[in-house]
Parts: sequence; C-alpha cells; structure tokens
Amino acid sequence: DPDRAGAHEGMGAALLSAGRNKGALAAFGKAARIEPRRVSAHAGRGAARLAAGRNKGALAALDRAASLGGGGDAGIHCMRGSALERLGRPKEALAALDRAASLDAGAADLRLARGIVLLDLGRPKEALADLDAAARAEPGDAAAHFKRGLALVELGRNDEALAALAESERIEPGSGHVAGGRAMALAGLGRRDEARAEADRAARLAPDDGAIAEIHRSLGSRRGGGGGGEKGD
Repeated sequence: DPDRAGAHEGMGAALLSAGRNKGALAAFGKAARIEPRRVSAHAGRGAARLAAGRNKGALAALDRAASLGGGGDAGIHCMRGSALERLGRPKEALAALDRAASLDAGAADLRLARGIVLLDLGRPKEALADLDAAARAEPGDAAAHFKRGLALVELGRNDEALAALAESERIEPGSGHVAGGRAMALAGLGRRDEARAEADRAARLAPDDGAIAEIHRSLGSRRGGGGGGEKGD
C-alpha cells in the first residue's frame, strides 16, 4: 500500500529532522518492507544510518536506492560520497560526489562534502573552491568554516585561516578540532607561544583524538589532555 509506506516515510523524515535517528530508521524500514522497491524509503534508511555514524550500513542502503532507480538523484550520490569518505575510500567518494555535481552542482551540502574529500586527497586549492561556495551558501554552518580554515592552513594562508576558524568557533564554541586548526595556523605565522596554548586547549577539549595529539606533540606543548570532552564536531 503506497499510502501506508508514505505515511511511515513521512514519520521517518520528521524523526530524522528531530535528530531521532533510531526512530527514523525504524520508520523508513517499515516503509521499505511495505514497498520494497521504494527508492525514497531506502534513501531515508541511508540518511538515518549516516546520521547515526553507521556508515557501512548507510552505503548499502544508498546503493540499493541508486540501483532501484535513484541514479538520477543528486542527494543519494552526495550521501554515498559522504559514507565512502567516512569509510576511508576518498577516490570512490569523489567519483560519487562528481556524479552528484553533474546533477546539481550548486547544492551546499555537496560542495562541503566534495571539499572535505579533496582535502583528504591532498588537493587543498580545489577543496577551497568548494568550501568557499559551501560557506557562502550556508554561512551558519560551522563545519564549512572549519574545513575552509584547514584548506587555508594547507595553502599557507594562515591569517585567513584564523578568520575562518574564528567564525566556526563563534557558531559552535568548544570544538577541539577548531582549536587544533588554530594551533596550526598560529604556528604557521610563527606565533609559537600562542600556538602551544591553543594546542593545549585542543588537547583538553578532545583528549582522545589522535590528530590533535599529534599537533600537540609537534608543537611541544606543555600540558597533556585531561578533563572535559569533545562536544562533537
């Protein structure tokens, strides 16, 4: 019954918007069981799993959606790219995101996802073009400003990087990853004492993060991590 499937799908979308990923996944799953070839139900299952960090399962659901006729849906390919990037498969992720871009080049979430993958691939100049577009389209997105800051650090444009990272911090305070990015930018400007202090702050905010620990070690910071926890980047 398509009407019953649609009702469950609508409930899944509402729950996903509210951050209730487990309930959303259950609702989308019911829609898919009622109508097994319903592309949007499988896409919804993929979105819910992606939001919950279940990236392998998300990719399987999104592949199913694409195989059922969702190959022309930019959003499905964009989510596939994000899942592949999180699974450590950046070249495949970029292919999926390029496919999405061929269908809808202007989507802000697509530009952000593509910028992240290009950073992973060591292509910061190309990444910056996408991240600039993402930050312009969604100026309240802390992640877009954060990743833009990292690209600018990679390009040696450290003053601009500090401005981008400050904007990310303003939108979403208390991120150890942003503090780590600031430490790298300050070090690039030769402001070593400030860089060490920022690395110390990053280690306190995200004491179990390996990348931040490496920044901390590379700057010879005075304190280890401890106390507090990462709010979630």
